[in-house]
Amino acid sequence: GGGARTGRPNAENIRRRDVCAGKVQALQDLTAEDVELLEDVEAEFGRMGSFRRIFPLDDEPTREWHKFFQTPRFHNILVHEWVRRGNSFTPADYLAGRHKQAAAAAAA
Repeated sequence: GGGARTGRPNAENIRRRDVCAGKVQALQDLTAEDVELLEDVEAEFGRMGSFRRIFPLDDEPTREWHKFFQTPRFHNILVHEWVRRGNSFTPADYLAGRHKQAAAAAAA
């Protein structure tokens, strides 16, 4: 609960607001909904054939495109972070926290 009925933001709304404000990374603490979106993004990427993705890309100029939006959009930021991640983890790996386990093992 929370959010619409009480007028108070729930934890997910606070997280999304913090991501849009640049306070936290979108790939931290993914929800099942986030993972579903990222799985759709990956599936679309696999079906693109001769088409090219134009937004977001895995490059710095994509950050410049964000300024043309009226407000930061959580899903745009999430997908941008996803394509910039540069690793082989799947959305489900992120949901299960396996990327954190691998990072901890590599640091040890």
